[in-house]
Amino acid sequence: MKINFLHHFSWTPRLSGCARLTLAVALTAFTFSAKGQAYTIPVVVHVLWSNPIANISDAQVMDGLNILNQGFDTATFHPVDPPYNALAASMDIAFCLASTAPDGTPTTGIDRIQTPQATHGGMPASYMNQWPPDRYMNIWLVQNVEFGVYPGTLSPAQADTAPAMDGLMFPSDWMGSIGTSNYYDSFTIIFNAGRYMGLKLLWQDSIPGSLCGDDGIADTPPSPVILNCFPEPDSCAGNMPLMVENYMTYSYCGRMFTAGQRDYVYTVLNSPLAQRNNLWTAANLALAGCGPLAVNSPDPPELHISALGSAGRWRVQFPTDQSWSLAVYNSTGSLVGVWHGDHGLADIDLHGQSAGLYVLQASNANGKVITAKLALP
Repeated sequence: MKINFLHHFSWTPRLSGCARLTLAVALTAFTFSAKGQAYTIPVVVHVLWSNPIANISDAQVMDGLNILNQGFDTATFHPVDPPYNALAASMDIAFCLASTAPDGTPTTGIDRIQTPQATHGGMPASYMNQWPPDRYMNIWLVQNVEFGVYPGTLSPAQADTAPAMDGLMFPSDWMGSIGTSNYYDSFTIIFNAGRYMGLKLLWQDSIPGSLCGDDGIADTPPSPVILNCFPEPDSCAGNMPLMVENYMTYSYCGRMFTAGQRDYVYTVLNSPLAQRNNLWTAANLALAGCGPLAVNSPDPPELHISALGSAGRWRVQFPTDQSWSLAVYNSTGSLVGVWHGDHGLADIDLHGQSAGLYVLQASNANGKVITAKLALP
């Protein structure tokens, strides 16, 4: 039995993702600018499946991570309706799909596991192959969640006592807005990331003697349960409209965090509770392949990759004209090939390889290493 244990579920016809699925080249697993971000957090996505339909595509995973990044950079997302537009604030947090695994090997940051545990989400055994939670934000995508299990994503306080279950967990068909998911369920990842950083549902802590609750954040109003996007009067907060656009609700129209929620998250990220304070450090970002020398975050990027005329062929331009070696790995970590660029350029050919994400690792004689990703449609 599939239940919605973390987000209001609304069935609608699946939206076509074709128009949004132009992935000829993706220099990182998703696009974000590291400039101006207060925090960057490395991510690994574990896709648990027993039915092949749950083994969702790299493109769907990337779409979900794009939505996560948009949600935590709300200054560039959709405008918020009055009166709460005055409270909306960007989290200024970026999520980077890891390019380096815990053992130092290149990775796409997507870990696929065929297992019967895919249908037992939320149970301890389903938190499989966890990468060190003090270094990576683990995301587990499962086929189904055990009936009665709540929640799959632990708060920092819960994770501190159960570190083997530290991370986000929700069904794979709520990841992204394409493939097996849809627009209305695509906000689930933002809600879960908020919980991972200590935020509560707006009504989570009951107010005695009423049907209202609160989340302990000063600039979010007391609230009843919010299941939809109708801004009805909030009897818990002097008949102000319900804050239906806040991501920490069960509505499907999330567009905002408040400044108070942002400040609370920043406090959590600077706390040793569940070791959240190590995730975003410069040393950890370099180890995870999300540091300034290992990810195409500079503008322009250190590796410039352009598609050539035939499918599967790209030209890679290195930052200098010296000799470079370029190794390409597939999503299982296997070496696909090595190319050499003696004059700052190398043409690579992945024609005939399987569709998906590939990791490019460029190195020179001076010991400089640059990592990038590209997507083969």
